[in-house]
Amino acid sequence: MADKITDDELQAICNTFLHTSMGAPSSEVGVVRDRHIRAYNAQPVMEFAPPEIEDRSQYVSQDVAEVVDGMLPQLLDVFVSDDTALTCAPTKPDVPPTPQNPQGVSYKAQAKSATAYLNHIFYTKNDGLNVLYDWIHDALLQKVGFVKVWVDEEPQDTRQEFTGLLPEQVQALQGDGYEFEGEPQQQPDGTFNVVAGKHDTRRVLKTAVVPPHEMRIDANARWGAEPNAIGSVTTLPRFKLEEMGYDVVGLAGIGAQVSDEQYNVEATDMLGEVQGDGDAQEVHESYTLYSYAELYIKLDVNGDGVAEWTQCCLINGVLVHSEETDDHPFAEICLMPRPHAYFGDCPADRSYDVQREHTNLARALLDNTYLSVNGRTYVNTDAQVNIEDLLDNRPGGVVRGRGAPQQALQTLATPNLSSPAFELGEWLQTQLENRTGFTRYSQGMDAESLNKTATGVNIITQKADMRLRLMSRFAASGIRKMFRKLLKLATQYQLPKEWMRINGEFVAIDPSEWTDQFDLTINVGLGHGTKQQQAQRVMAMLPLQMQGLQLGIVGPQQIANTIRLFATLNEFKNPDEFVMPEQAQPGQPVPPMQAMQQQLQQLQQQLQQASQENQMLKLQNANKQGDLALKARELDIKAQEVGVNAVQKIHKAQLDDAESQHAQAKANIDNATAAHSLGINMGLADAEHDWQLLQSAAQQIAPSAGAQP
Repeated sequence: MADKITDDELQAICNTFLHTSMGAPSSEVGVVRDRHIRAYNAQPVMEFAPPEIEDRSQYVSQDVAEVVDGMLPQLLDVFVSDDTALTCAPTKPDVPPTPQNPQGVSYKAQAKSATAYLNHIFYTKNDGLNVLYDWIHDALLQKVGFVKVWVDEEPQDTRQEFTGLLPEQVQALQGDGYEFEGEPQQQPDGTFNVVAGKHDTRRVLKTAVVPPHEMRIDANARWGAEPNAIGSVTTLPRFKLEEMGYDVVGLAGIGAQVSDEQYNVEATDMLGEVQGDGDAQEVHESYTLYSYAELYIKLDVNGDGVAEWTQCCLINGVLVHSEETDDHPFAEICLMPRPHAYFGDCPADRSYDVQREHTNLARALLDNTYLSVNGRTYVNTDAQVNIEDLLDNRPGGVVRGRGAPQQALQTLATPNLSSPAFELGEWLQTQLENRTGFTRYSQGMDAESLNKTATGVNIITQKADMRLRLMSRFAASGIRKMFRKLLKLATQYQLPKEWMRINGEFVAIDPSEWTDQFDLTINVGLGHGTKQQQAQRVMAMLPLQMQGLQLGIVGPQQIANTIRLFATLNEFKNPDEFVMPEQAQPGQPVPPMQAMQQQLQQLQQQLQQASQENQMLKLQNANKQGDLALKARELDIKAQEVGVNAVQKIHKAQLDDAESQHAQAKANIDNATAAHSLGINMGLADAEHDWQLLQSAAQQIAPSAGAQP
C-alpha cells in the first residue's frame, strides 16, 4: 500500500503542476491567445505596427473581429432561441402502481421537472445569455472556453417588526433564531412589541465563465478525456480571501507580493491597462492583491491505492486548504478540436494570417492614394527654387525660382495600384471564407447576390452553414457537460424548492426527490435556418399528423407539441397559452395516446351496426302486419276454446310483446336520428313507417281483447 501524502508534499506537487501545466500566459498557447486578442482589438502594435515613417497609414484590418462577431450570434441563437434548449429524458421505464406503492414512480414526470428546473436555474437564475455569450466568445477567439459550476451560499437576512405578541410567542421567536433589537416593549394590555432580525443562508447553484488565461491544464491532457489535473489561478483582494475564511495576515509564509505572472500582456490586452497595473496604489490595505489558485488533482492522498480528486487551494504558492472531492467543477468548449490534443483551433487561428496581409495591402493602397493626391517632386537646385515656397502647398501659392519651370520642377510619377490591390483583396477575402467557412452570404452583406439565382445562393449558404452546425454540436457537448454537473449538484445537495411555471401552472420542484440521473439532450437543431423556414417546416408536419391521427399513430399530445413549437418559432413568450394543459397525474402512468382513436373506431362500428339493423328491421316489419292479424285470429279461436280467463292471459302476453316491439322500434328510430345528425342516413323514414304499422297492429289487438266476455 502506498504511503500517505503529507501537506508539504502536496504543496510541492501543486507548485510543480502550476509550472508545467498548459494554458499559462507564458506558455505557447498563451502567446497565441494574446496574438488573437491584439488582432481582435485591431491594435497597431507588434506585428501590426506601421512603419516608422511619418504620414503613413496606420490602418489595421479587422478580419478576426468580423469572423468572431459574425459567427457569435448564429452560434448563440442555437441555445437561447427559447427557454428549453436542454431536454432531460428518463433512463428507465415508469413503475406502475402496486399495492405496496399505490402512487408508482413516473420517471417521465421527473425528467420533465428536471428539464424545467435546469433551464430555469441556468437561464433565469444565472443569466444564461451572458454566460453563453462569454463562453462561446472565448472559444471563438482563444481556442477553448471554460465555465465553472459550483454550489454557493447566499445570505438571507430578514428584519421584521412584530406587535401584540404574547410572552410565549416572544420565546418562540427566540427559539427560531431571531435576534431582538433592544428589549421587547410591553404594552398596557400585556402584549409585547419587538423588532427582530434573523441571519440565514441559502444554497444556490452558480455558473461563471473563467478567463482562459487563468486556467491550468495537465500537460498530458487530451481532448475528449478528463485531464488528470485542472485548476484556475486568479488574483483576489485580501478582504475576499477573508470572506472565504482564510486568515491571510495570520498565515505564515504567504507574503504580500502578488505574482508578476498575473499581470501579463494577455490580461492587459483583454481587460485594459488599469486591470494590468500591478503597481497601482490600493484604496485600502484590505485591497492588497494575492494570487489564489484552486486546483483539482487526482492523487492517492490517503494511501488506499485509489487516486481520488483532491481540491487544493493555495495563496501565493502556500497550501491553505485541501480536501477530497468527487469531481472538478469545470466544463470546456472547443469549436474546432484537434485529434489527440487538448487545445484545438478556433476561427481566429484561420483568419489571423489573412488579417495581417489585408492590413499590409490596405496600407499600401492608402499610401498610394495619398501619394497620388500629393506626390513627390523633383527640384533642380541650379534653378534656385525657393524650397519653402514649394513646401507651402496652398491654393494660389507662389513658388519663386530662376529659369523655366519645366527645367526646375518635375513631378515624380506614382503608379496606380488600385486595380491589382482590389483583385488581391478579393483573393484574400476568398481565402478567408474558405478557411473559416463563414462567407459573405452567411452575413447577408453581398449586394451582388441579388443578381444571382436563389438556388445558387442557397447552396452556398447551406455549405457555409455546415461548419456552423458542426461547431454548434461541439459547443453542445460542452454545454451538456455543464448541465450534467448542475444536475449532479442539484441532487447531491439539499437545495431548497424552486417555484416555476410549467404548462401555465406554478409547480414546486424539489431536486432531492429525483431518483434518476437522466439523459441530457441539447436541442442544437432549433437555431439553424430563419424563423420563417423553421415555421414552414413545422406547419408541413401538421397535415401528416392529421393523417396519423386517423391511423392511430398520432395523438392530441403530438399535435399540441407542434402547436407549441410553432408558437415558439413565432416568438410568443408562453406557447402553453395556445393549447390545453396536460392532464397527466403525477405518479400515474400516462394513458396510451391511441385510446381516443380506439373510441372513435368503436363508435364507427356501432354506427355501421345500427345501419345494418335498420335495414333488417325494414325487411322484418314488411310481414309484421300479417303476422299480427294471424295472431289476433288465433286469439279469438283460443278464447272460444279455452275461455275468457285463458284468452285474457294470452292476450296480455301478446300485448306485452307488442309494447316491447314498439319500444324497440322507437329506440331504433332514436339511433337513426342520432346517426343522421352525424351524416349517416339510416333510413329514418322507413323506421317511422314501421312504427306506424306496429301502432296499427296494437290498436287492432286492443278492441278484440275488449270484446271478449
